[in-house]
Amino acid sequence: MVPADADAEGRLEAWRRPLRERPFRRYFLATLINSLGSAAGSIALAFGVLDSGSATDLGLVFFGREIASVALLLAGGVWADRLPRRAILAAGYAAEAVSTAAIAALVWAGEPSTAALAVLAALGGGASAFTRPAQVGFLPELVSPGNLQAANALKATIWSSTTILGAVAGAGLVATLGPPLALAIDAASFVVAAALVLGIGRSASRAPRGTSPLADLREGWVEFRSRTWVWVMVLSFAFFQLSFFPAMFVLGPVIGWGLVVALQAVGSLVGSLASVRIRTDYPLRTSSWLFAPVGLVLVLLGAGAPLWAVAGGSLVTGLAFGSSGPFWFTALQRAIPEEALSRVSSFDELGSIVLNPIGWVLVGPLAAAGSAHAVLVATGVAGSLVSLAVLLVPSVRRLRLEPLA
Repeated sequence: MVPADADAEGRLEAWRRPLRERPFRRYFLATLINSLGSAAGSIALAFGVLDSGSATDLGLVFFGREIASVALLLAGGVWADRLPRRAILAAGYAAEAVSTAAIAALVWAGEPSTAALAVLAALGGGASAFTRPAQVGFLPELVSPGNLQAANALKATIWSSTTILGAVAGAGLVATLGPPLALAIDAASFVVAAALVLGIGRSASRAPRGTSPLADLREGWVEFRSRTWVWVMVLSFAFFQLSFFPAMFVLGPVIGWGLVVALQAVGSLVGSLASVRIRTDYPLRTSSWLFAPVGLVLVLLGAGAPLWAVAGGSLVTGLAFGSSGPFWFTALQRAIPEEALSRVSSFDELGSIVLNPIGWVLVGPLAAAGSAHAVLVATGVAGSLVSLAVLLVPSVRRLRLEPLA
């Protein structure tokens, strides 16, 4: 039997190993600072727009960012496979710094134009369409192969921690400094992140491509669709997001909802940290089983369970999110050729969100036509079943990665 203190030391060692590698350490710090700034900046932007505008104005600003991000995502994947990914990340962060600083200036001036804010937000969203695929391809360049799963898990902890800390920081900055200065601090976080990334050193060398960007896009599509396990998993992500998030955020209760969301973030943080210690040769099997309880919170909401039970279900849902994700990204990064990785990841992300608008449009009418409780239970059960259904596909079930030291 392993002593408890020895086991705890083993967990700490597993988390420390990627952070001992200087390139990953700088990247982790850059991503943490950037994510904290963005989470706080979203709060500041909301207050800045609502100070002189309406909820409709705020929705248009966020729409500008999201539509640009979706429209340019595949292009971002193509260029992240053509150019040094370090340069893509630094340039993207710099563009987001300019976008956020300009928004801060407009808010500071008072009565900002909704159209101008939406255009500037679109600039930031367009930049993020290039940085997100670049990040997936860049991470394997920063750590030794044996530390890749742990690095993905540590990166996943950033989203969980900044969901809570960023919201608190954003509210505090808005209350003490006002929205314009809070947005300026967000812009500064992008500058710091860009500087940290540039300090990592040269990206992996990549031979000049003798093909056009459009040909590269077609090649990325071939890489994506030729692997059944990739597109089946992405299809499952798409159907999951079609129902889960609209049901949670449109039909979720107002009373106590902040506690439920916070506990989900805590569960995700714990789950991503715990995944560092899980060793498996079959990452997609492991990811699917870990993700299976994800619908529990919606089932409990729909069943009218007491708040304490819903909060517990939210914690379990967070654990499912946090523990399963690192295995998916590790599978992509190890099984997809490095020169096509960012393009495949851009198809992954686009495919995962492509059905989202349908869910947001349908969830309200479905609840009105029947019962909000029934919709919540149905979407919760469906989310869990989709996670397990992919295991019926042999290439998903049998995908094996050789153990690494």
